Amino acid sequence: MKTVKWNTSEKRRKKAVWCFAAFLLIMLLCTIISRGIYAWQMPRVQIGKAEQRNISHTVTAEGRIEADIGKAVVVEEGIRVAEVCVRIGEKIQQGTVLLRLDTEDLKKLSEEVTARIEMEQQKLAVLKAGRSVEQQTVQAAKQRALEDLENTIAVQDEAVNRAWQEYSDAEYELSAYPSWESYQEMNENADTSAWEQGMKQLEDALAQKETALYNAEVERDKAVVQARRAVEDAENKAPADESGITEAGQTISQLETKLAAYQKLQENDGQVVSMMAGNVGKICVEAGDRTTDSAAMILADGSEGWNFKAVLSEEQADYVKTGSNVTLKFQNDRLQKENCEITAVTQKEEGGYEAVVKVMDEALSLGESGKMELTKQSGPYPCCIPLSALYADNDRNYILMIRETETILGTELSVVRQDVTVKDKNEGSAALEDGSLGANDQFVVFSSKEVSPGDKVRLMEEGDE
Repeated sequence: MKTVKWNTSEKRRKKAVWCFAAFLLIMLLCTIISRGIYAWQMPRVQIGKAEQRNISHTVTAEGRIEADIGKAVVVEEGIRVAEVCVRIGEKIQQGTVLLRLDTEDLKKLSEEVTARIEMEQQKLAVLKAGRSVEQQTVQAAKQRALEDLENTIAVQDEAVNRAWQEYSDAEYELSAYPSWESYQEMNENADTSAWEQGMKQLEDALAQKETALYNAEVERDKAVVQARRAVEDAENKAPADESGITEAGQTISQLETKLAAYQKLQENDGQVVSMMAGNVGKICVEAGDRTTDSAAMILADGSEGWNFKAVLSEEQADYVKTGSNVTLKFQNDRLQKENCEITAVTQKEEGGYEAVVKVMDEALSLGESGKMELTKQSGPYPCCIPLSALYADNDRNYILMIRETETILGTELSVVRQDVTVKDKNEGSAALEDGSLGANDQFVVFSSKEVSPGDKVRLMEEGDE
């Protein structure tokens, strides 16, 4: 009996050991499965480190060929256009018909101009006849003024001479008056008062004659000046209709020039032809319009080169500067022009910017479309990261740093946010402010699902998708 009891107890013990071992095995399997599920649910990430590199910016902009220098086709104004015979951008040869003008309208305009010329010529003849009469009147007035001047000089000179003679006579009489001693010898009953009175009368007479001479000279000068002014006024007087005659002559000349232009167009059946080979750059009139004094059409021959004009966004304009070299591509990239210089970058009123590139090539034509490419490098920057590692939140840029944490399940990886300042970036990389990352700092470059700061992550292994 005792032996049986021992065997039963041993069996129970062995069974308990096996059950415990099975329990531990199940727990281990559950732990492995649970950890696998936990790890499987974690975002899988690729990590990277900062590198030193340049940042390249590639600008591509669409544009078209325009004329560098245009030559205006000007037609005599006021003529009705019957037909526009070319299109914008069309290549033309010398002698190509650009416009056809209404020949009936040309005939009518010529008749009107001819009638106006005849009317202006009659008007001019009347003005010239009137001017002839007035010129005779003016000439007669000049002659009279000269004669008056001569008479005035003669009369006034005679008055001055007469006054001068009277003054000389009075002066002689005073000088001939005897001295007191001679007067006494000549008169036995000499009276001092009588002698003095005689002397005073002569002195007063001399003073009067002197004053009369001065007044005569002053009067002569005034009269001569006035007469000379009358002569000057007569000489400066021009016929009143002189300006009218000049204006009428100019009007006739202009009308004759207009008539000659109309007649030349009539002789050519109203056709306006190109005087050069090139391209049609701009058409300023349509059929039914009347020509104006400005250009009816602008032509360009490309002999001095073309302007390639491309529209840029504000961001692109930061990398495109005057003097930069670019590549131009045309005809589905079959025609490429390297090292073409940007001659101007201007801001457009409607927004954006316009870059102008000078290009020389006979294979190009006005209005041809193409694209401009420019690559500009900046740097090198010591702290560059892939653009996929950069996040933005409320105008703040940040990256997700990798942090290791020891747990009961082992070493776990988590991510933490670190704000950064971006100095430059392109479509693939971003340059951060110097010192933003250390040499061994690791950050998330790619994640299999959305990751937020604080999330646990695992590294992406080879074969992970």
